[in-house]
Amino acid sequence: MKKSVTAQFVVYIAVLLIIICGSLGFIAINTASNALVNNIIQQLPAKAEDGADLVASKIEARLESVVTLSHMPVMESMDWPAQFTVLAKEQQRLDFIHMGVATSNGDCMFTNGTTINLLDRDYFMRALAGESCMSDPVINRVDGSLSFVFAAPIYDDSQQVQGVLVGLSDSFELSEIAKSVTFGESGYAYILNKDGTTIAHPNISLVVNADNDFENVKEDPSLAPLVELEKKMVAQETGFGQYEYDGEVKYLGYAPIPGTLWS
Repeated sequence: MKKSVTAQFVVYIAVLLIIICGSLGFIAINTASNALVNNIIQQLPAKAEDGADLVASKIEARLESVVTLSHMPVMESMDWPAQFTVLAKEQQRLDFIHMGVATSNGDCMFTNGTTINLLDRDYFMRALAGESCMSDPVINRVDGSLSFVFAAPIYDDSQQVQGVLVGLSDSFELSEIAKSVTFGESGYAYILNKDGTTIAHPNISLVVNADNDFENVKEDPSLAPLVELEKKMVAQETGFGQYEYDGEVKYLGYAPIPGTLWS
């Protein structure tokens, strides 16, 4: 009888220890999980801001190269043969796929010999109004490829805009910059324009197809939590959020890109 009681006591103690160890293990796992989430919450927005600053600096350098060229006397001369000689060299040095000079009526002569009217292009009208700018991805009319266009006004001696200098770059260039921004083993960066359209992403097909979750959610309601976060992105907010997609919890840090309406 004594042995039986002792055995039962040992069993009770063992079960109690298992319960205590199990509870401690759960608490430890839960604490570690919370610590990881808190770490993500703290780091993701800062990482997004760093990435936004990196993209902004790359864009600024690209745009500044076009602005610098636009101030050259040869550009201000509006003498196309002379301009062509300079642009043919600068296009290669600056790694633009095409460069050209447009007159105030929108007719733009490009280094590949084509002439295209840009009067209906937003970037042209902004530059004609005196603003140096970069476009969203557009199908360029020179070769039909998806491109970003950098545009700068060309001034005359009286500081009136007489033309526009443009440089076209591969639209995937922005995605390559975004690819350099990572977080942990699987985190990646993507960029939306002011309408929520994807303009840079590791999955290039999303850029090519102008993917937009504001439209996608109409067919796929499960995207609603992500869309709520992307609305904050296009509103130029900085922050953090989480959403669930395909049964997996995902975290998103976001920040506006300085000098643009992108995020």
